[in-house]
Amino acid sequence: MAQLVETAGYKGETGFLGLQSQTKIAPSQYNPTGYSEEVAFTLLNDQLIRLIYGHKYSFLHSPSVSAIQEALEVDLSEDTFMGFSYDLDEFTVSVPADYQSRLYELSQQQWDVWGLTRMKPNTKWYRAYSKNGLCNGVDILSKLNSFLSYLASASRTRRIYLKDPRLIFAFPAYLQTMISTKCKILAITRNSGDLLQSMRSHYGHRMFTNETIDHFPYVSNHFNYAIQPQPFSDYVKSAMFSIKLMVDSSLETLHISYDKLMHASNREHELKKLNDFLGAETDSTILKDPKS
Repeated sequence: MAQLVETAGYKGETGFLGLQSQTKIAPSQYNPTGYSEEVAFTLLNDQLIRLIYGHKYSFLHSPSVSAIQEALEVDLSEDTFMGFSYDLDEFTVSVPADYQSRLYELSQQQWDVWGLTRMKPNTKWYRAYSKNGLCNGVDILSKLNSFLSYLASASRTRRIYLKDPRLIFAFPAYLQTMISTKCKILAITRNSGDLLQSMRSHYGHRMFTNETIDHFPYVSNHFNYAIQPQPFSDYVKSAMFSIKLMVDSSLETLHISYDKLMHASNREHELKKLNDFLGAETDSTILKDPKS
């Protein structure tokens, strides 16, 4: 979807923040063309979710509907950020025993899909939040304010888009700026069974079960999120509630069916809706039928 939006003349950019990781999340076996998500922006949103809801929550373990509703009332002032600190280091990274020899048992993948081996000293993700100036509350607030200022100015002169699944729960930090700049929300719907299968392929086959790992309270530890058991229906309910709150806040929203868009026989109507929403023509030749 992000690539399709780009063909209509929109650009995904957050590098203006001056963060170290001005790179996109690398392609994987699940998405060989890449994710169109900037690493530093995802790290910022990780921290915002921890700040708003608490450390046990992430874009993979959703807060409750009531917590999301209450988050709209949270005053994201300097006091909220004071005292917050989190990074990936020897004190925080949780690694199951014999992790490297148990990769398939734990995640049904032969490679370290969770990234825990890349959080050791002198590796890619070690102290990743510090490297990007995002490990403590004062710096996070500074980066957030810089981003909001840029978003407010860029919205008047440039066609930009932001893609990060974390935004579904981090949105209270952005909502007032989104409203004032008349941001639009493009929400992708997908067959729930396929979505569940996809999430388990990415993050571990125990996702949305009660099958915790060893003595730990989590079912998956992708990127050290320590994802606790949660019914899939609750996760979906929270995500849909977040979208409803944005719609109720007067943000123009379009729901696009992934299943229809990805099959040529059903594509035309979805593309017309998307083009009208963007105010520009997309290049649908980049779409490949998943059955082909």
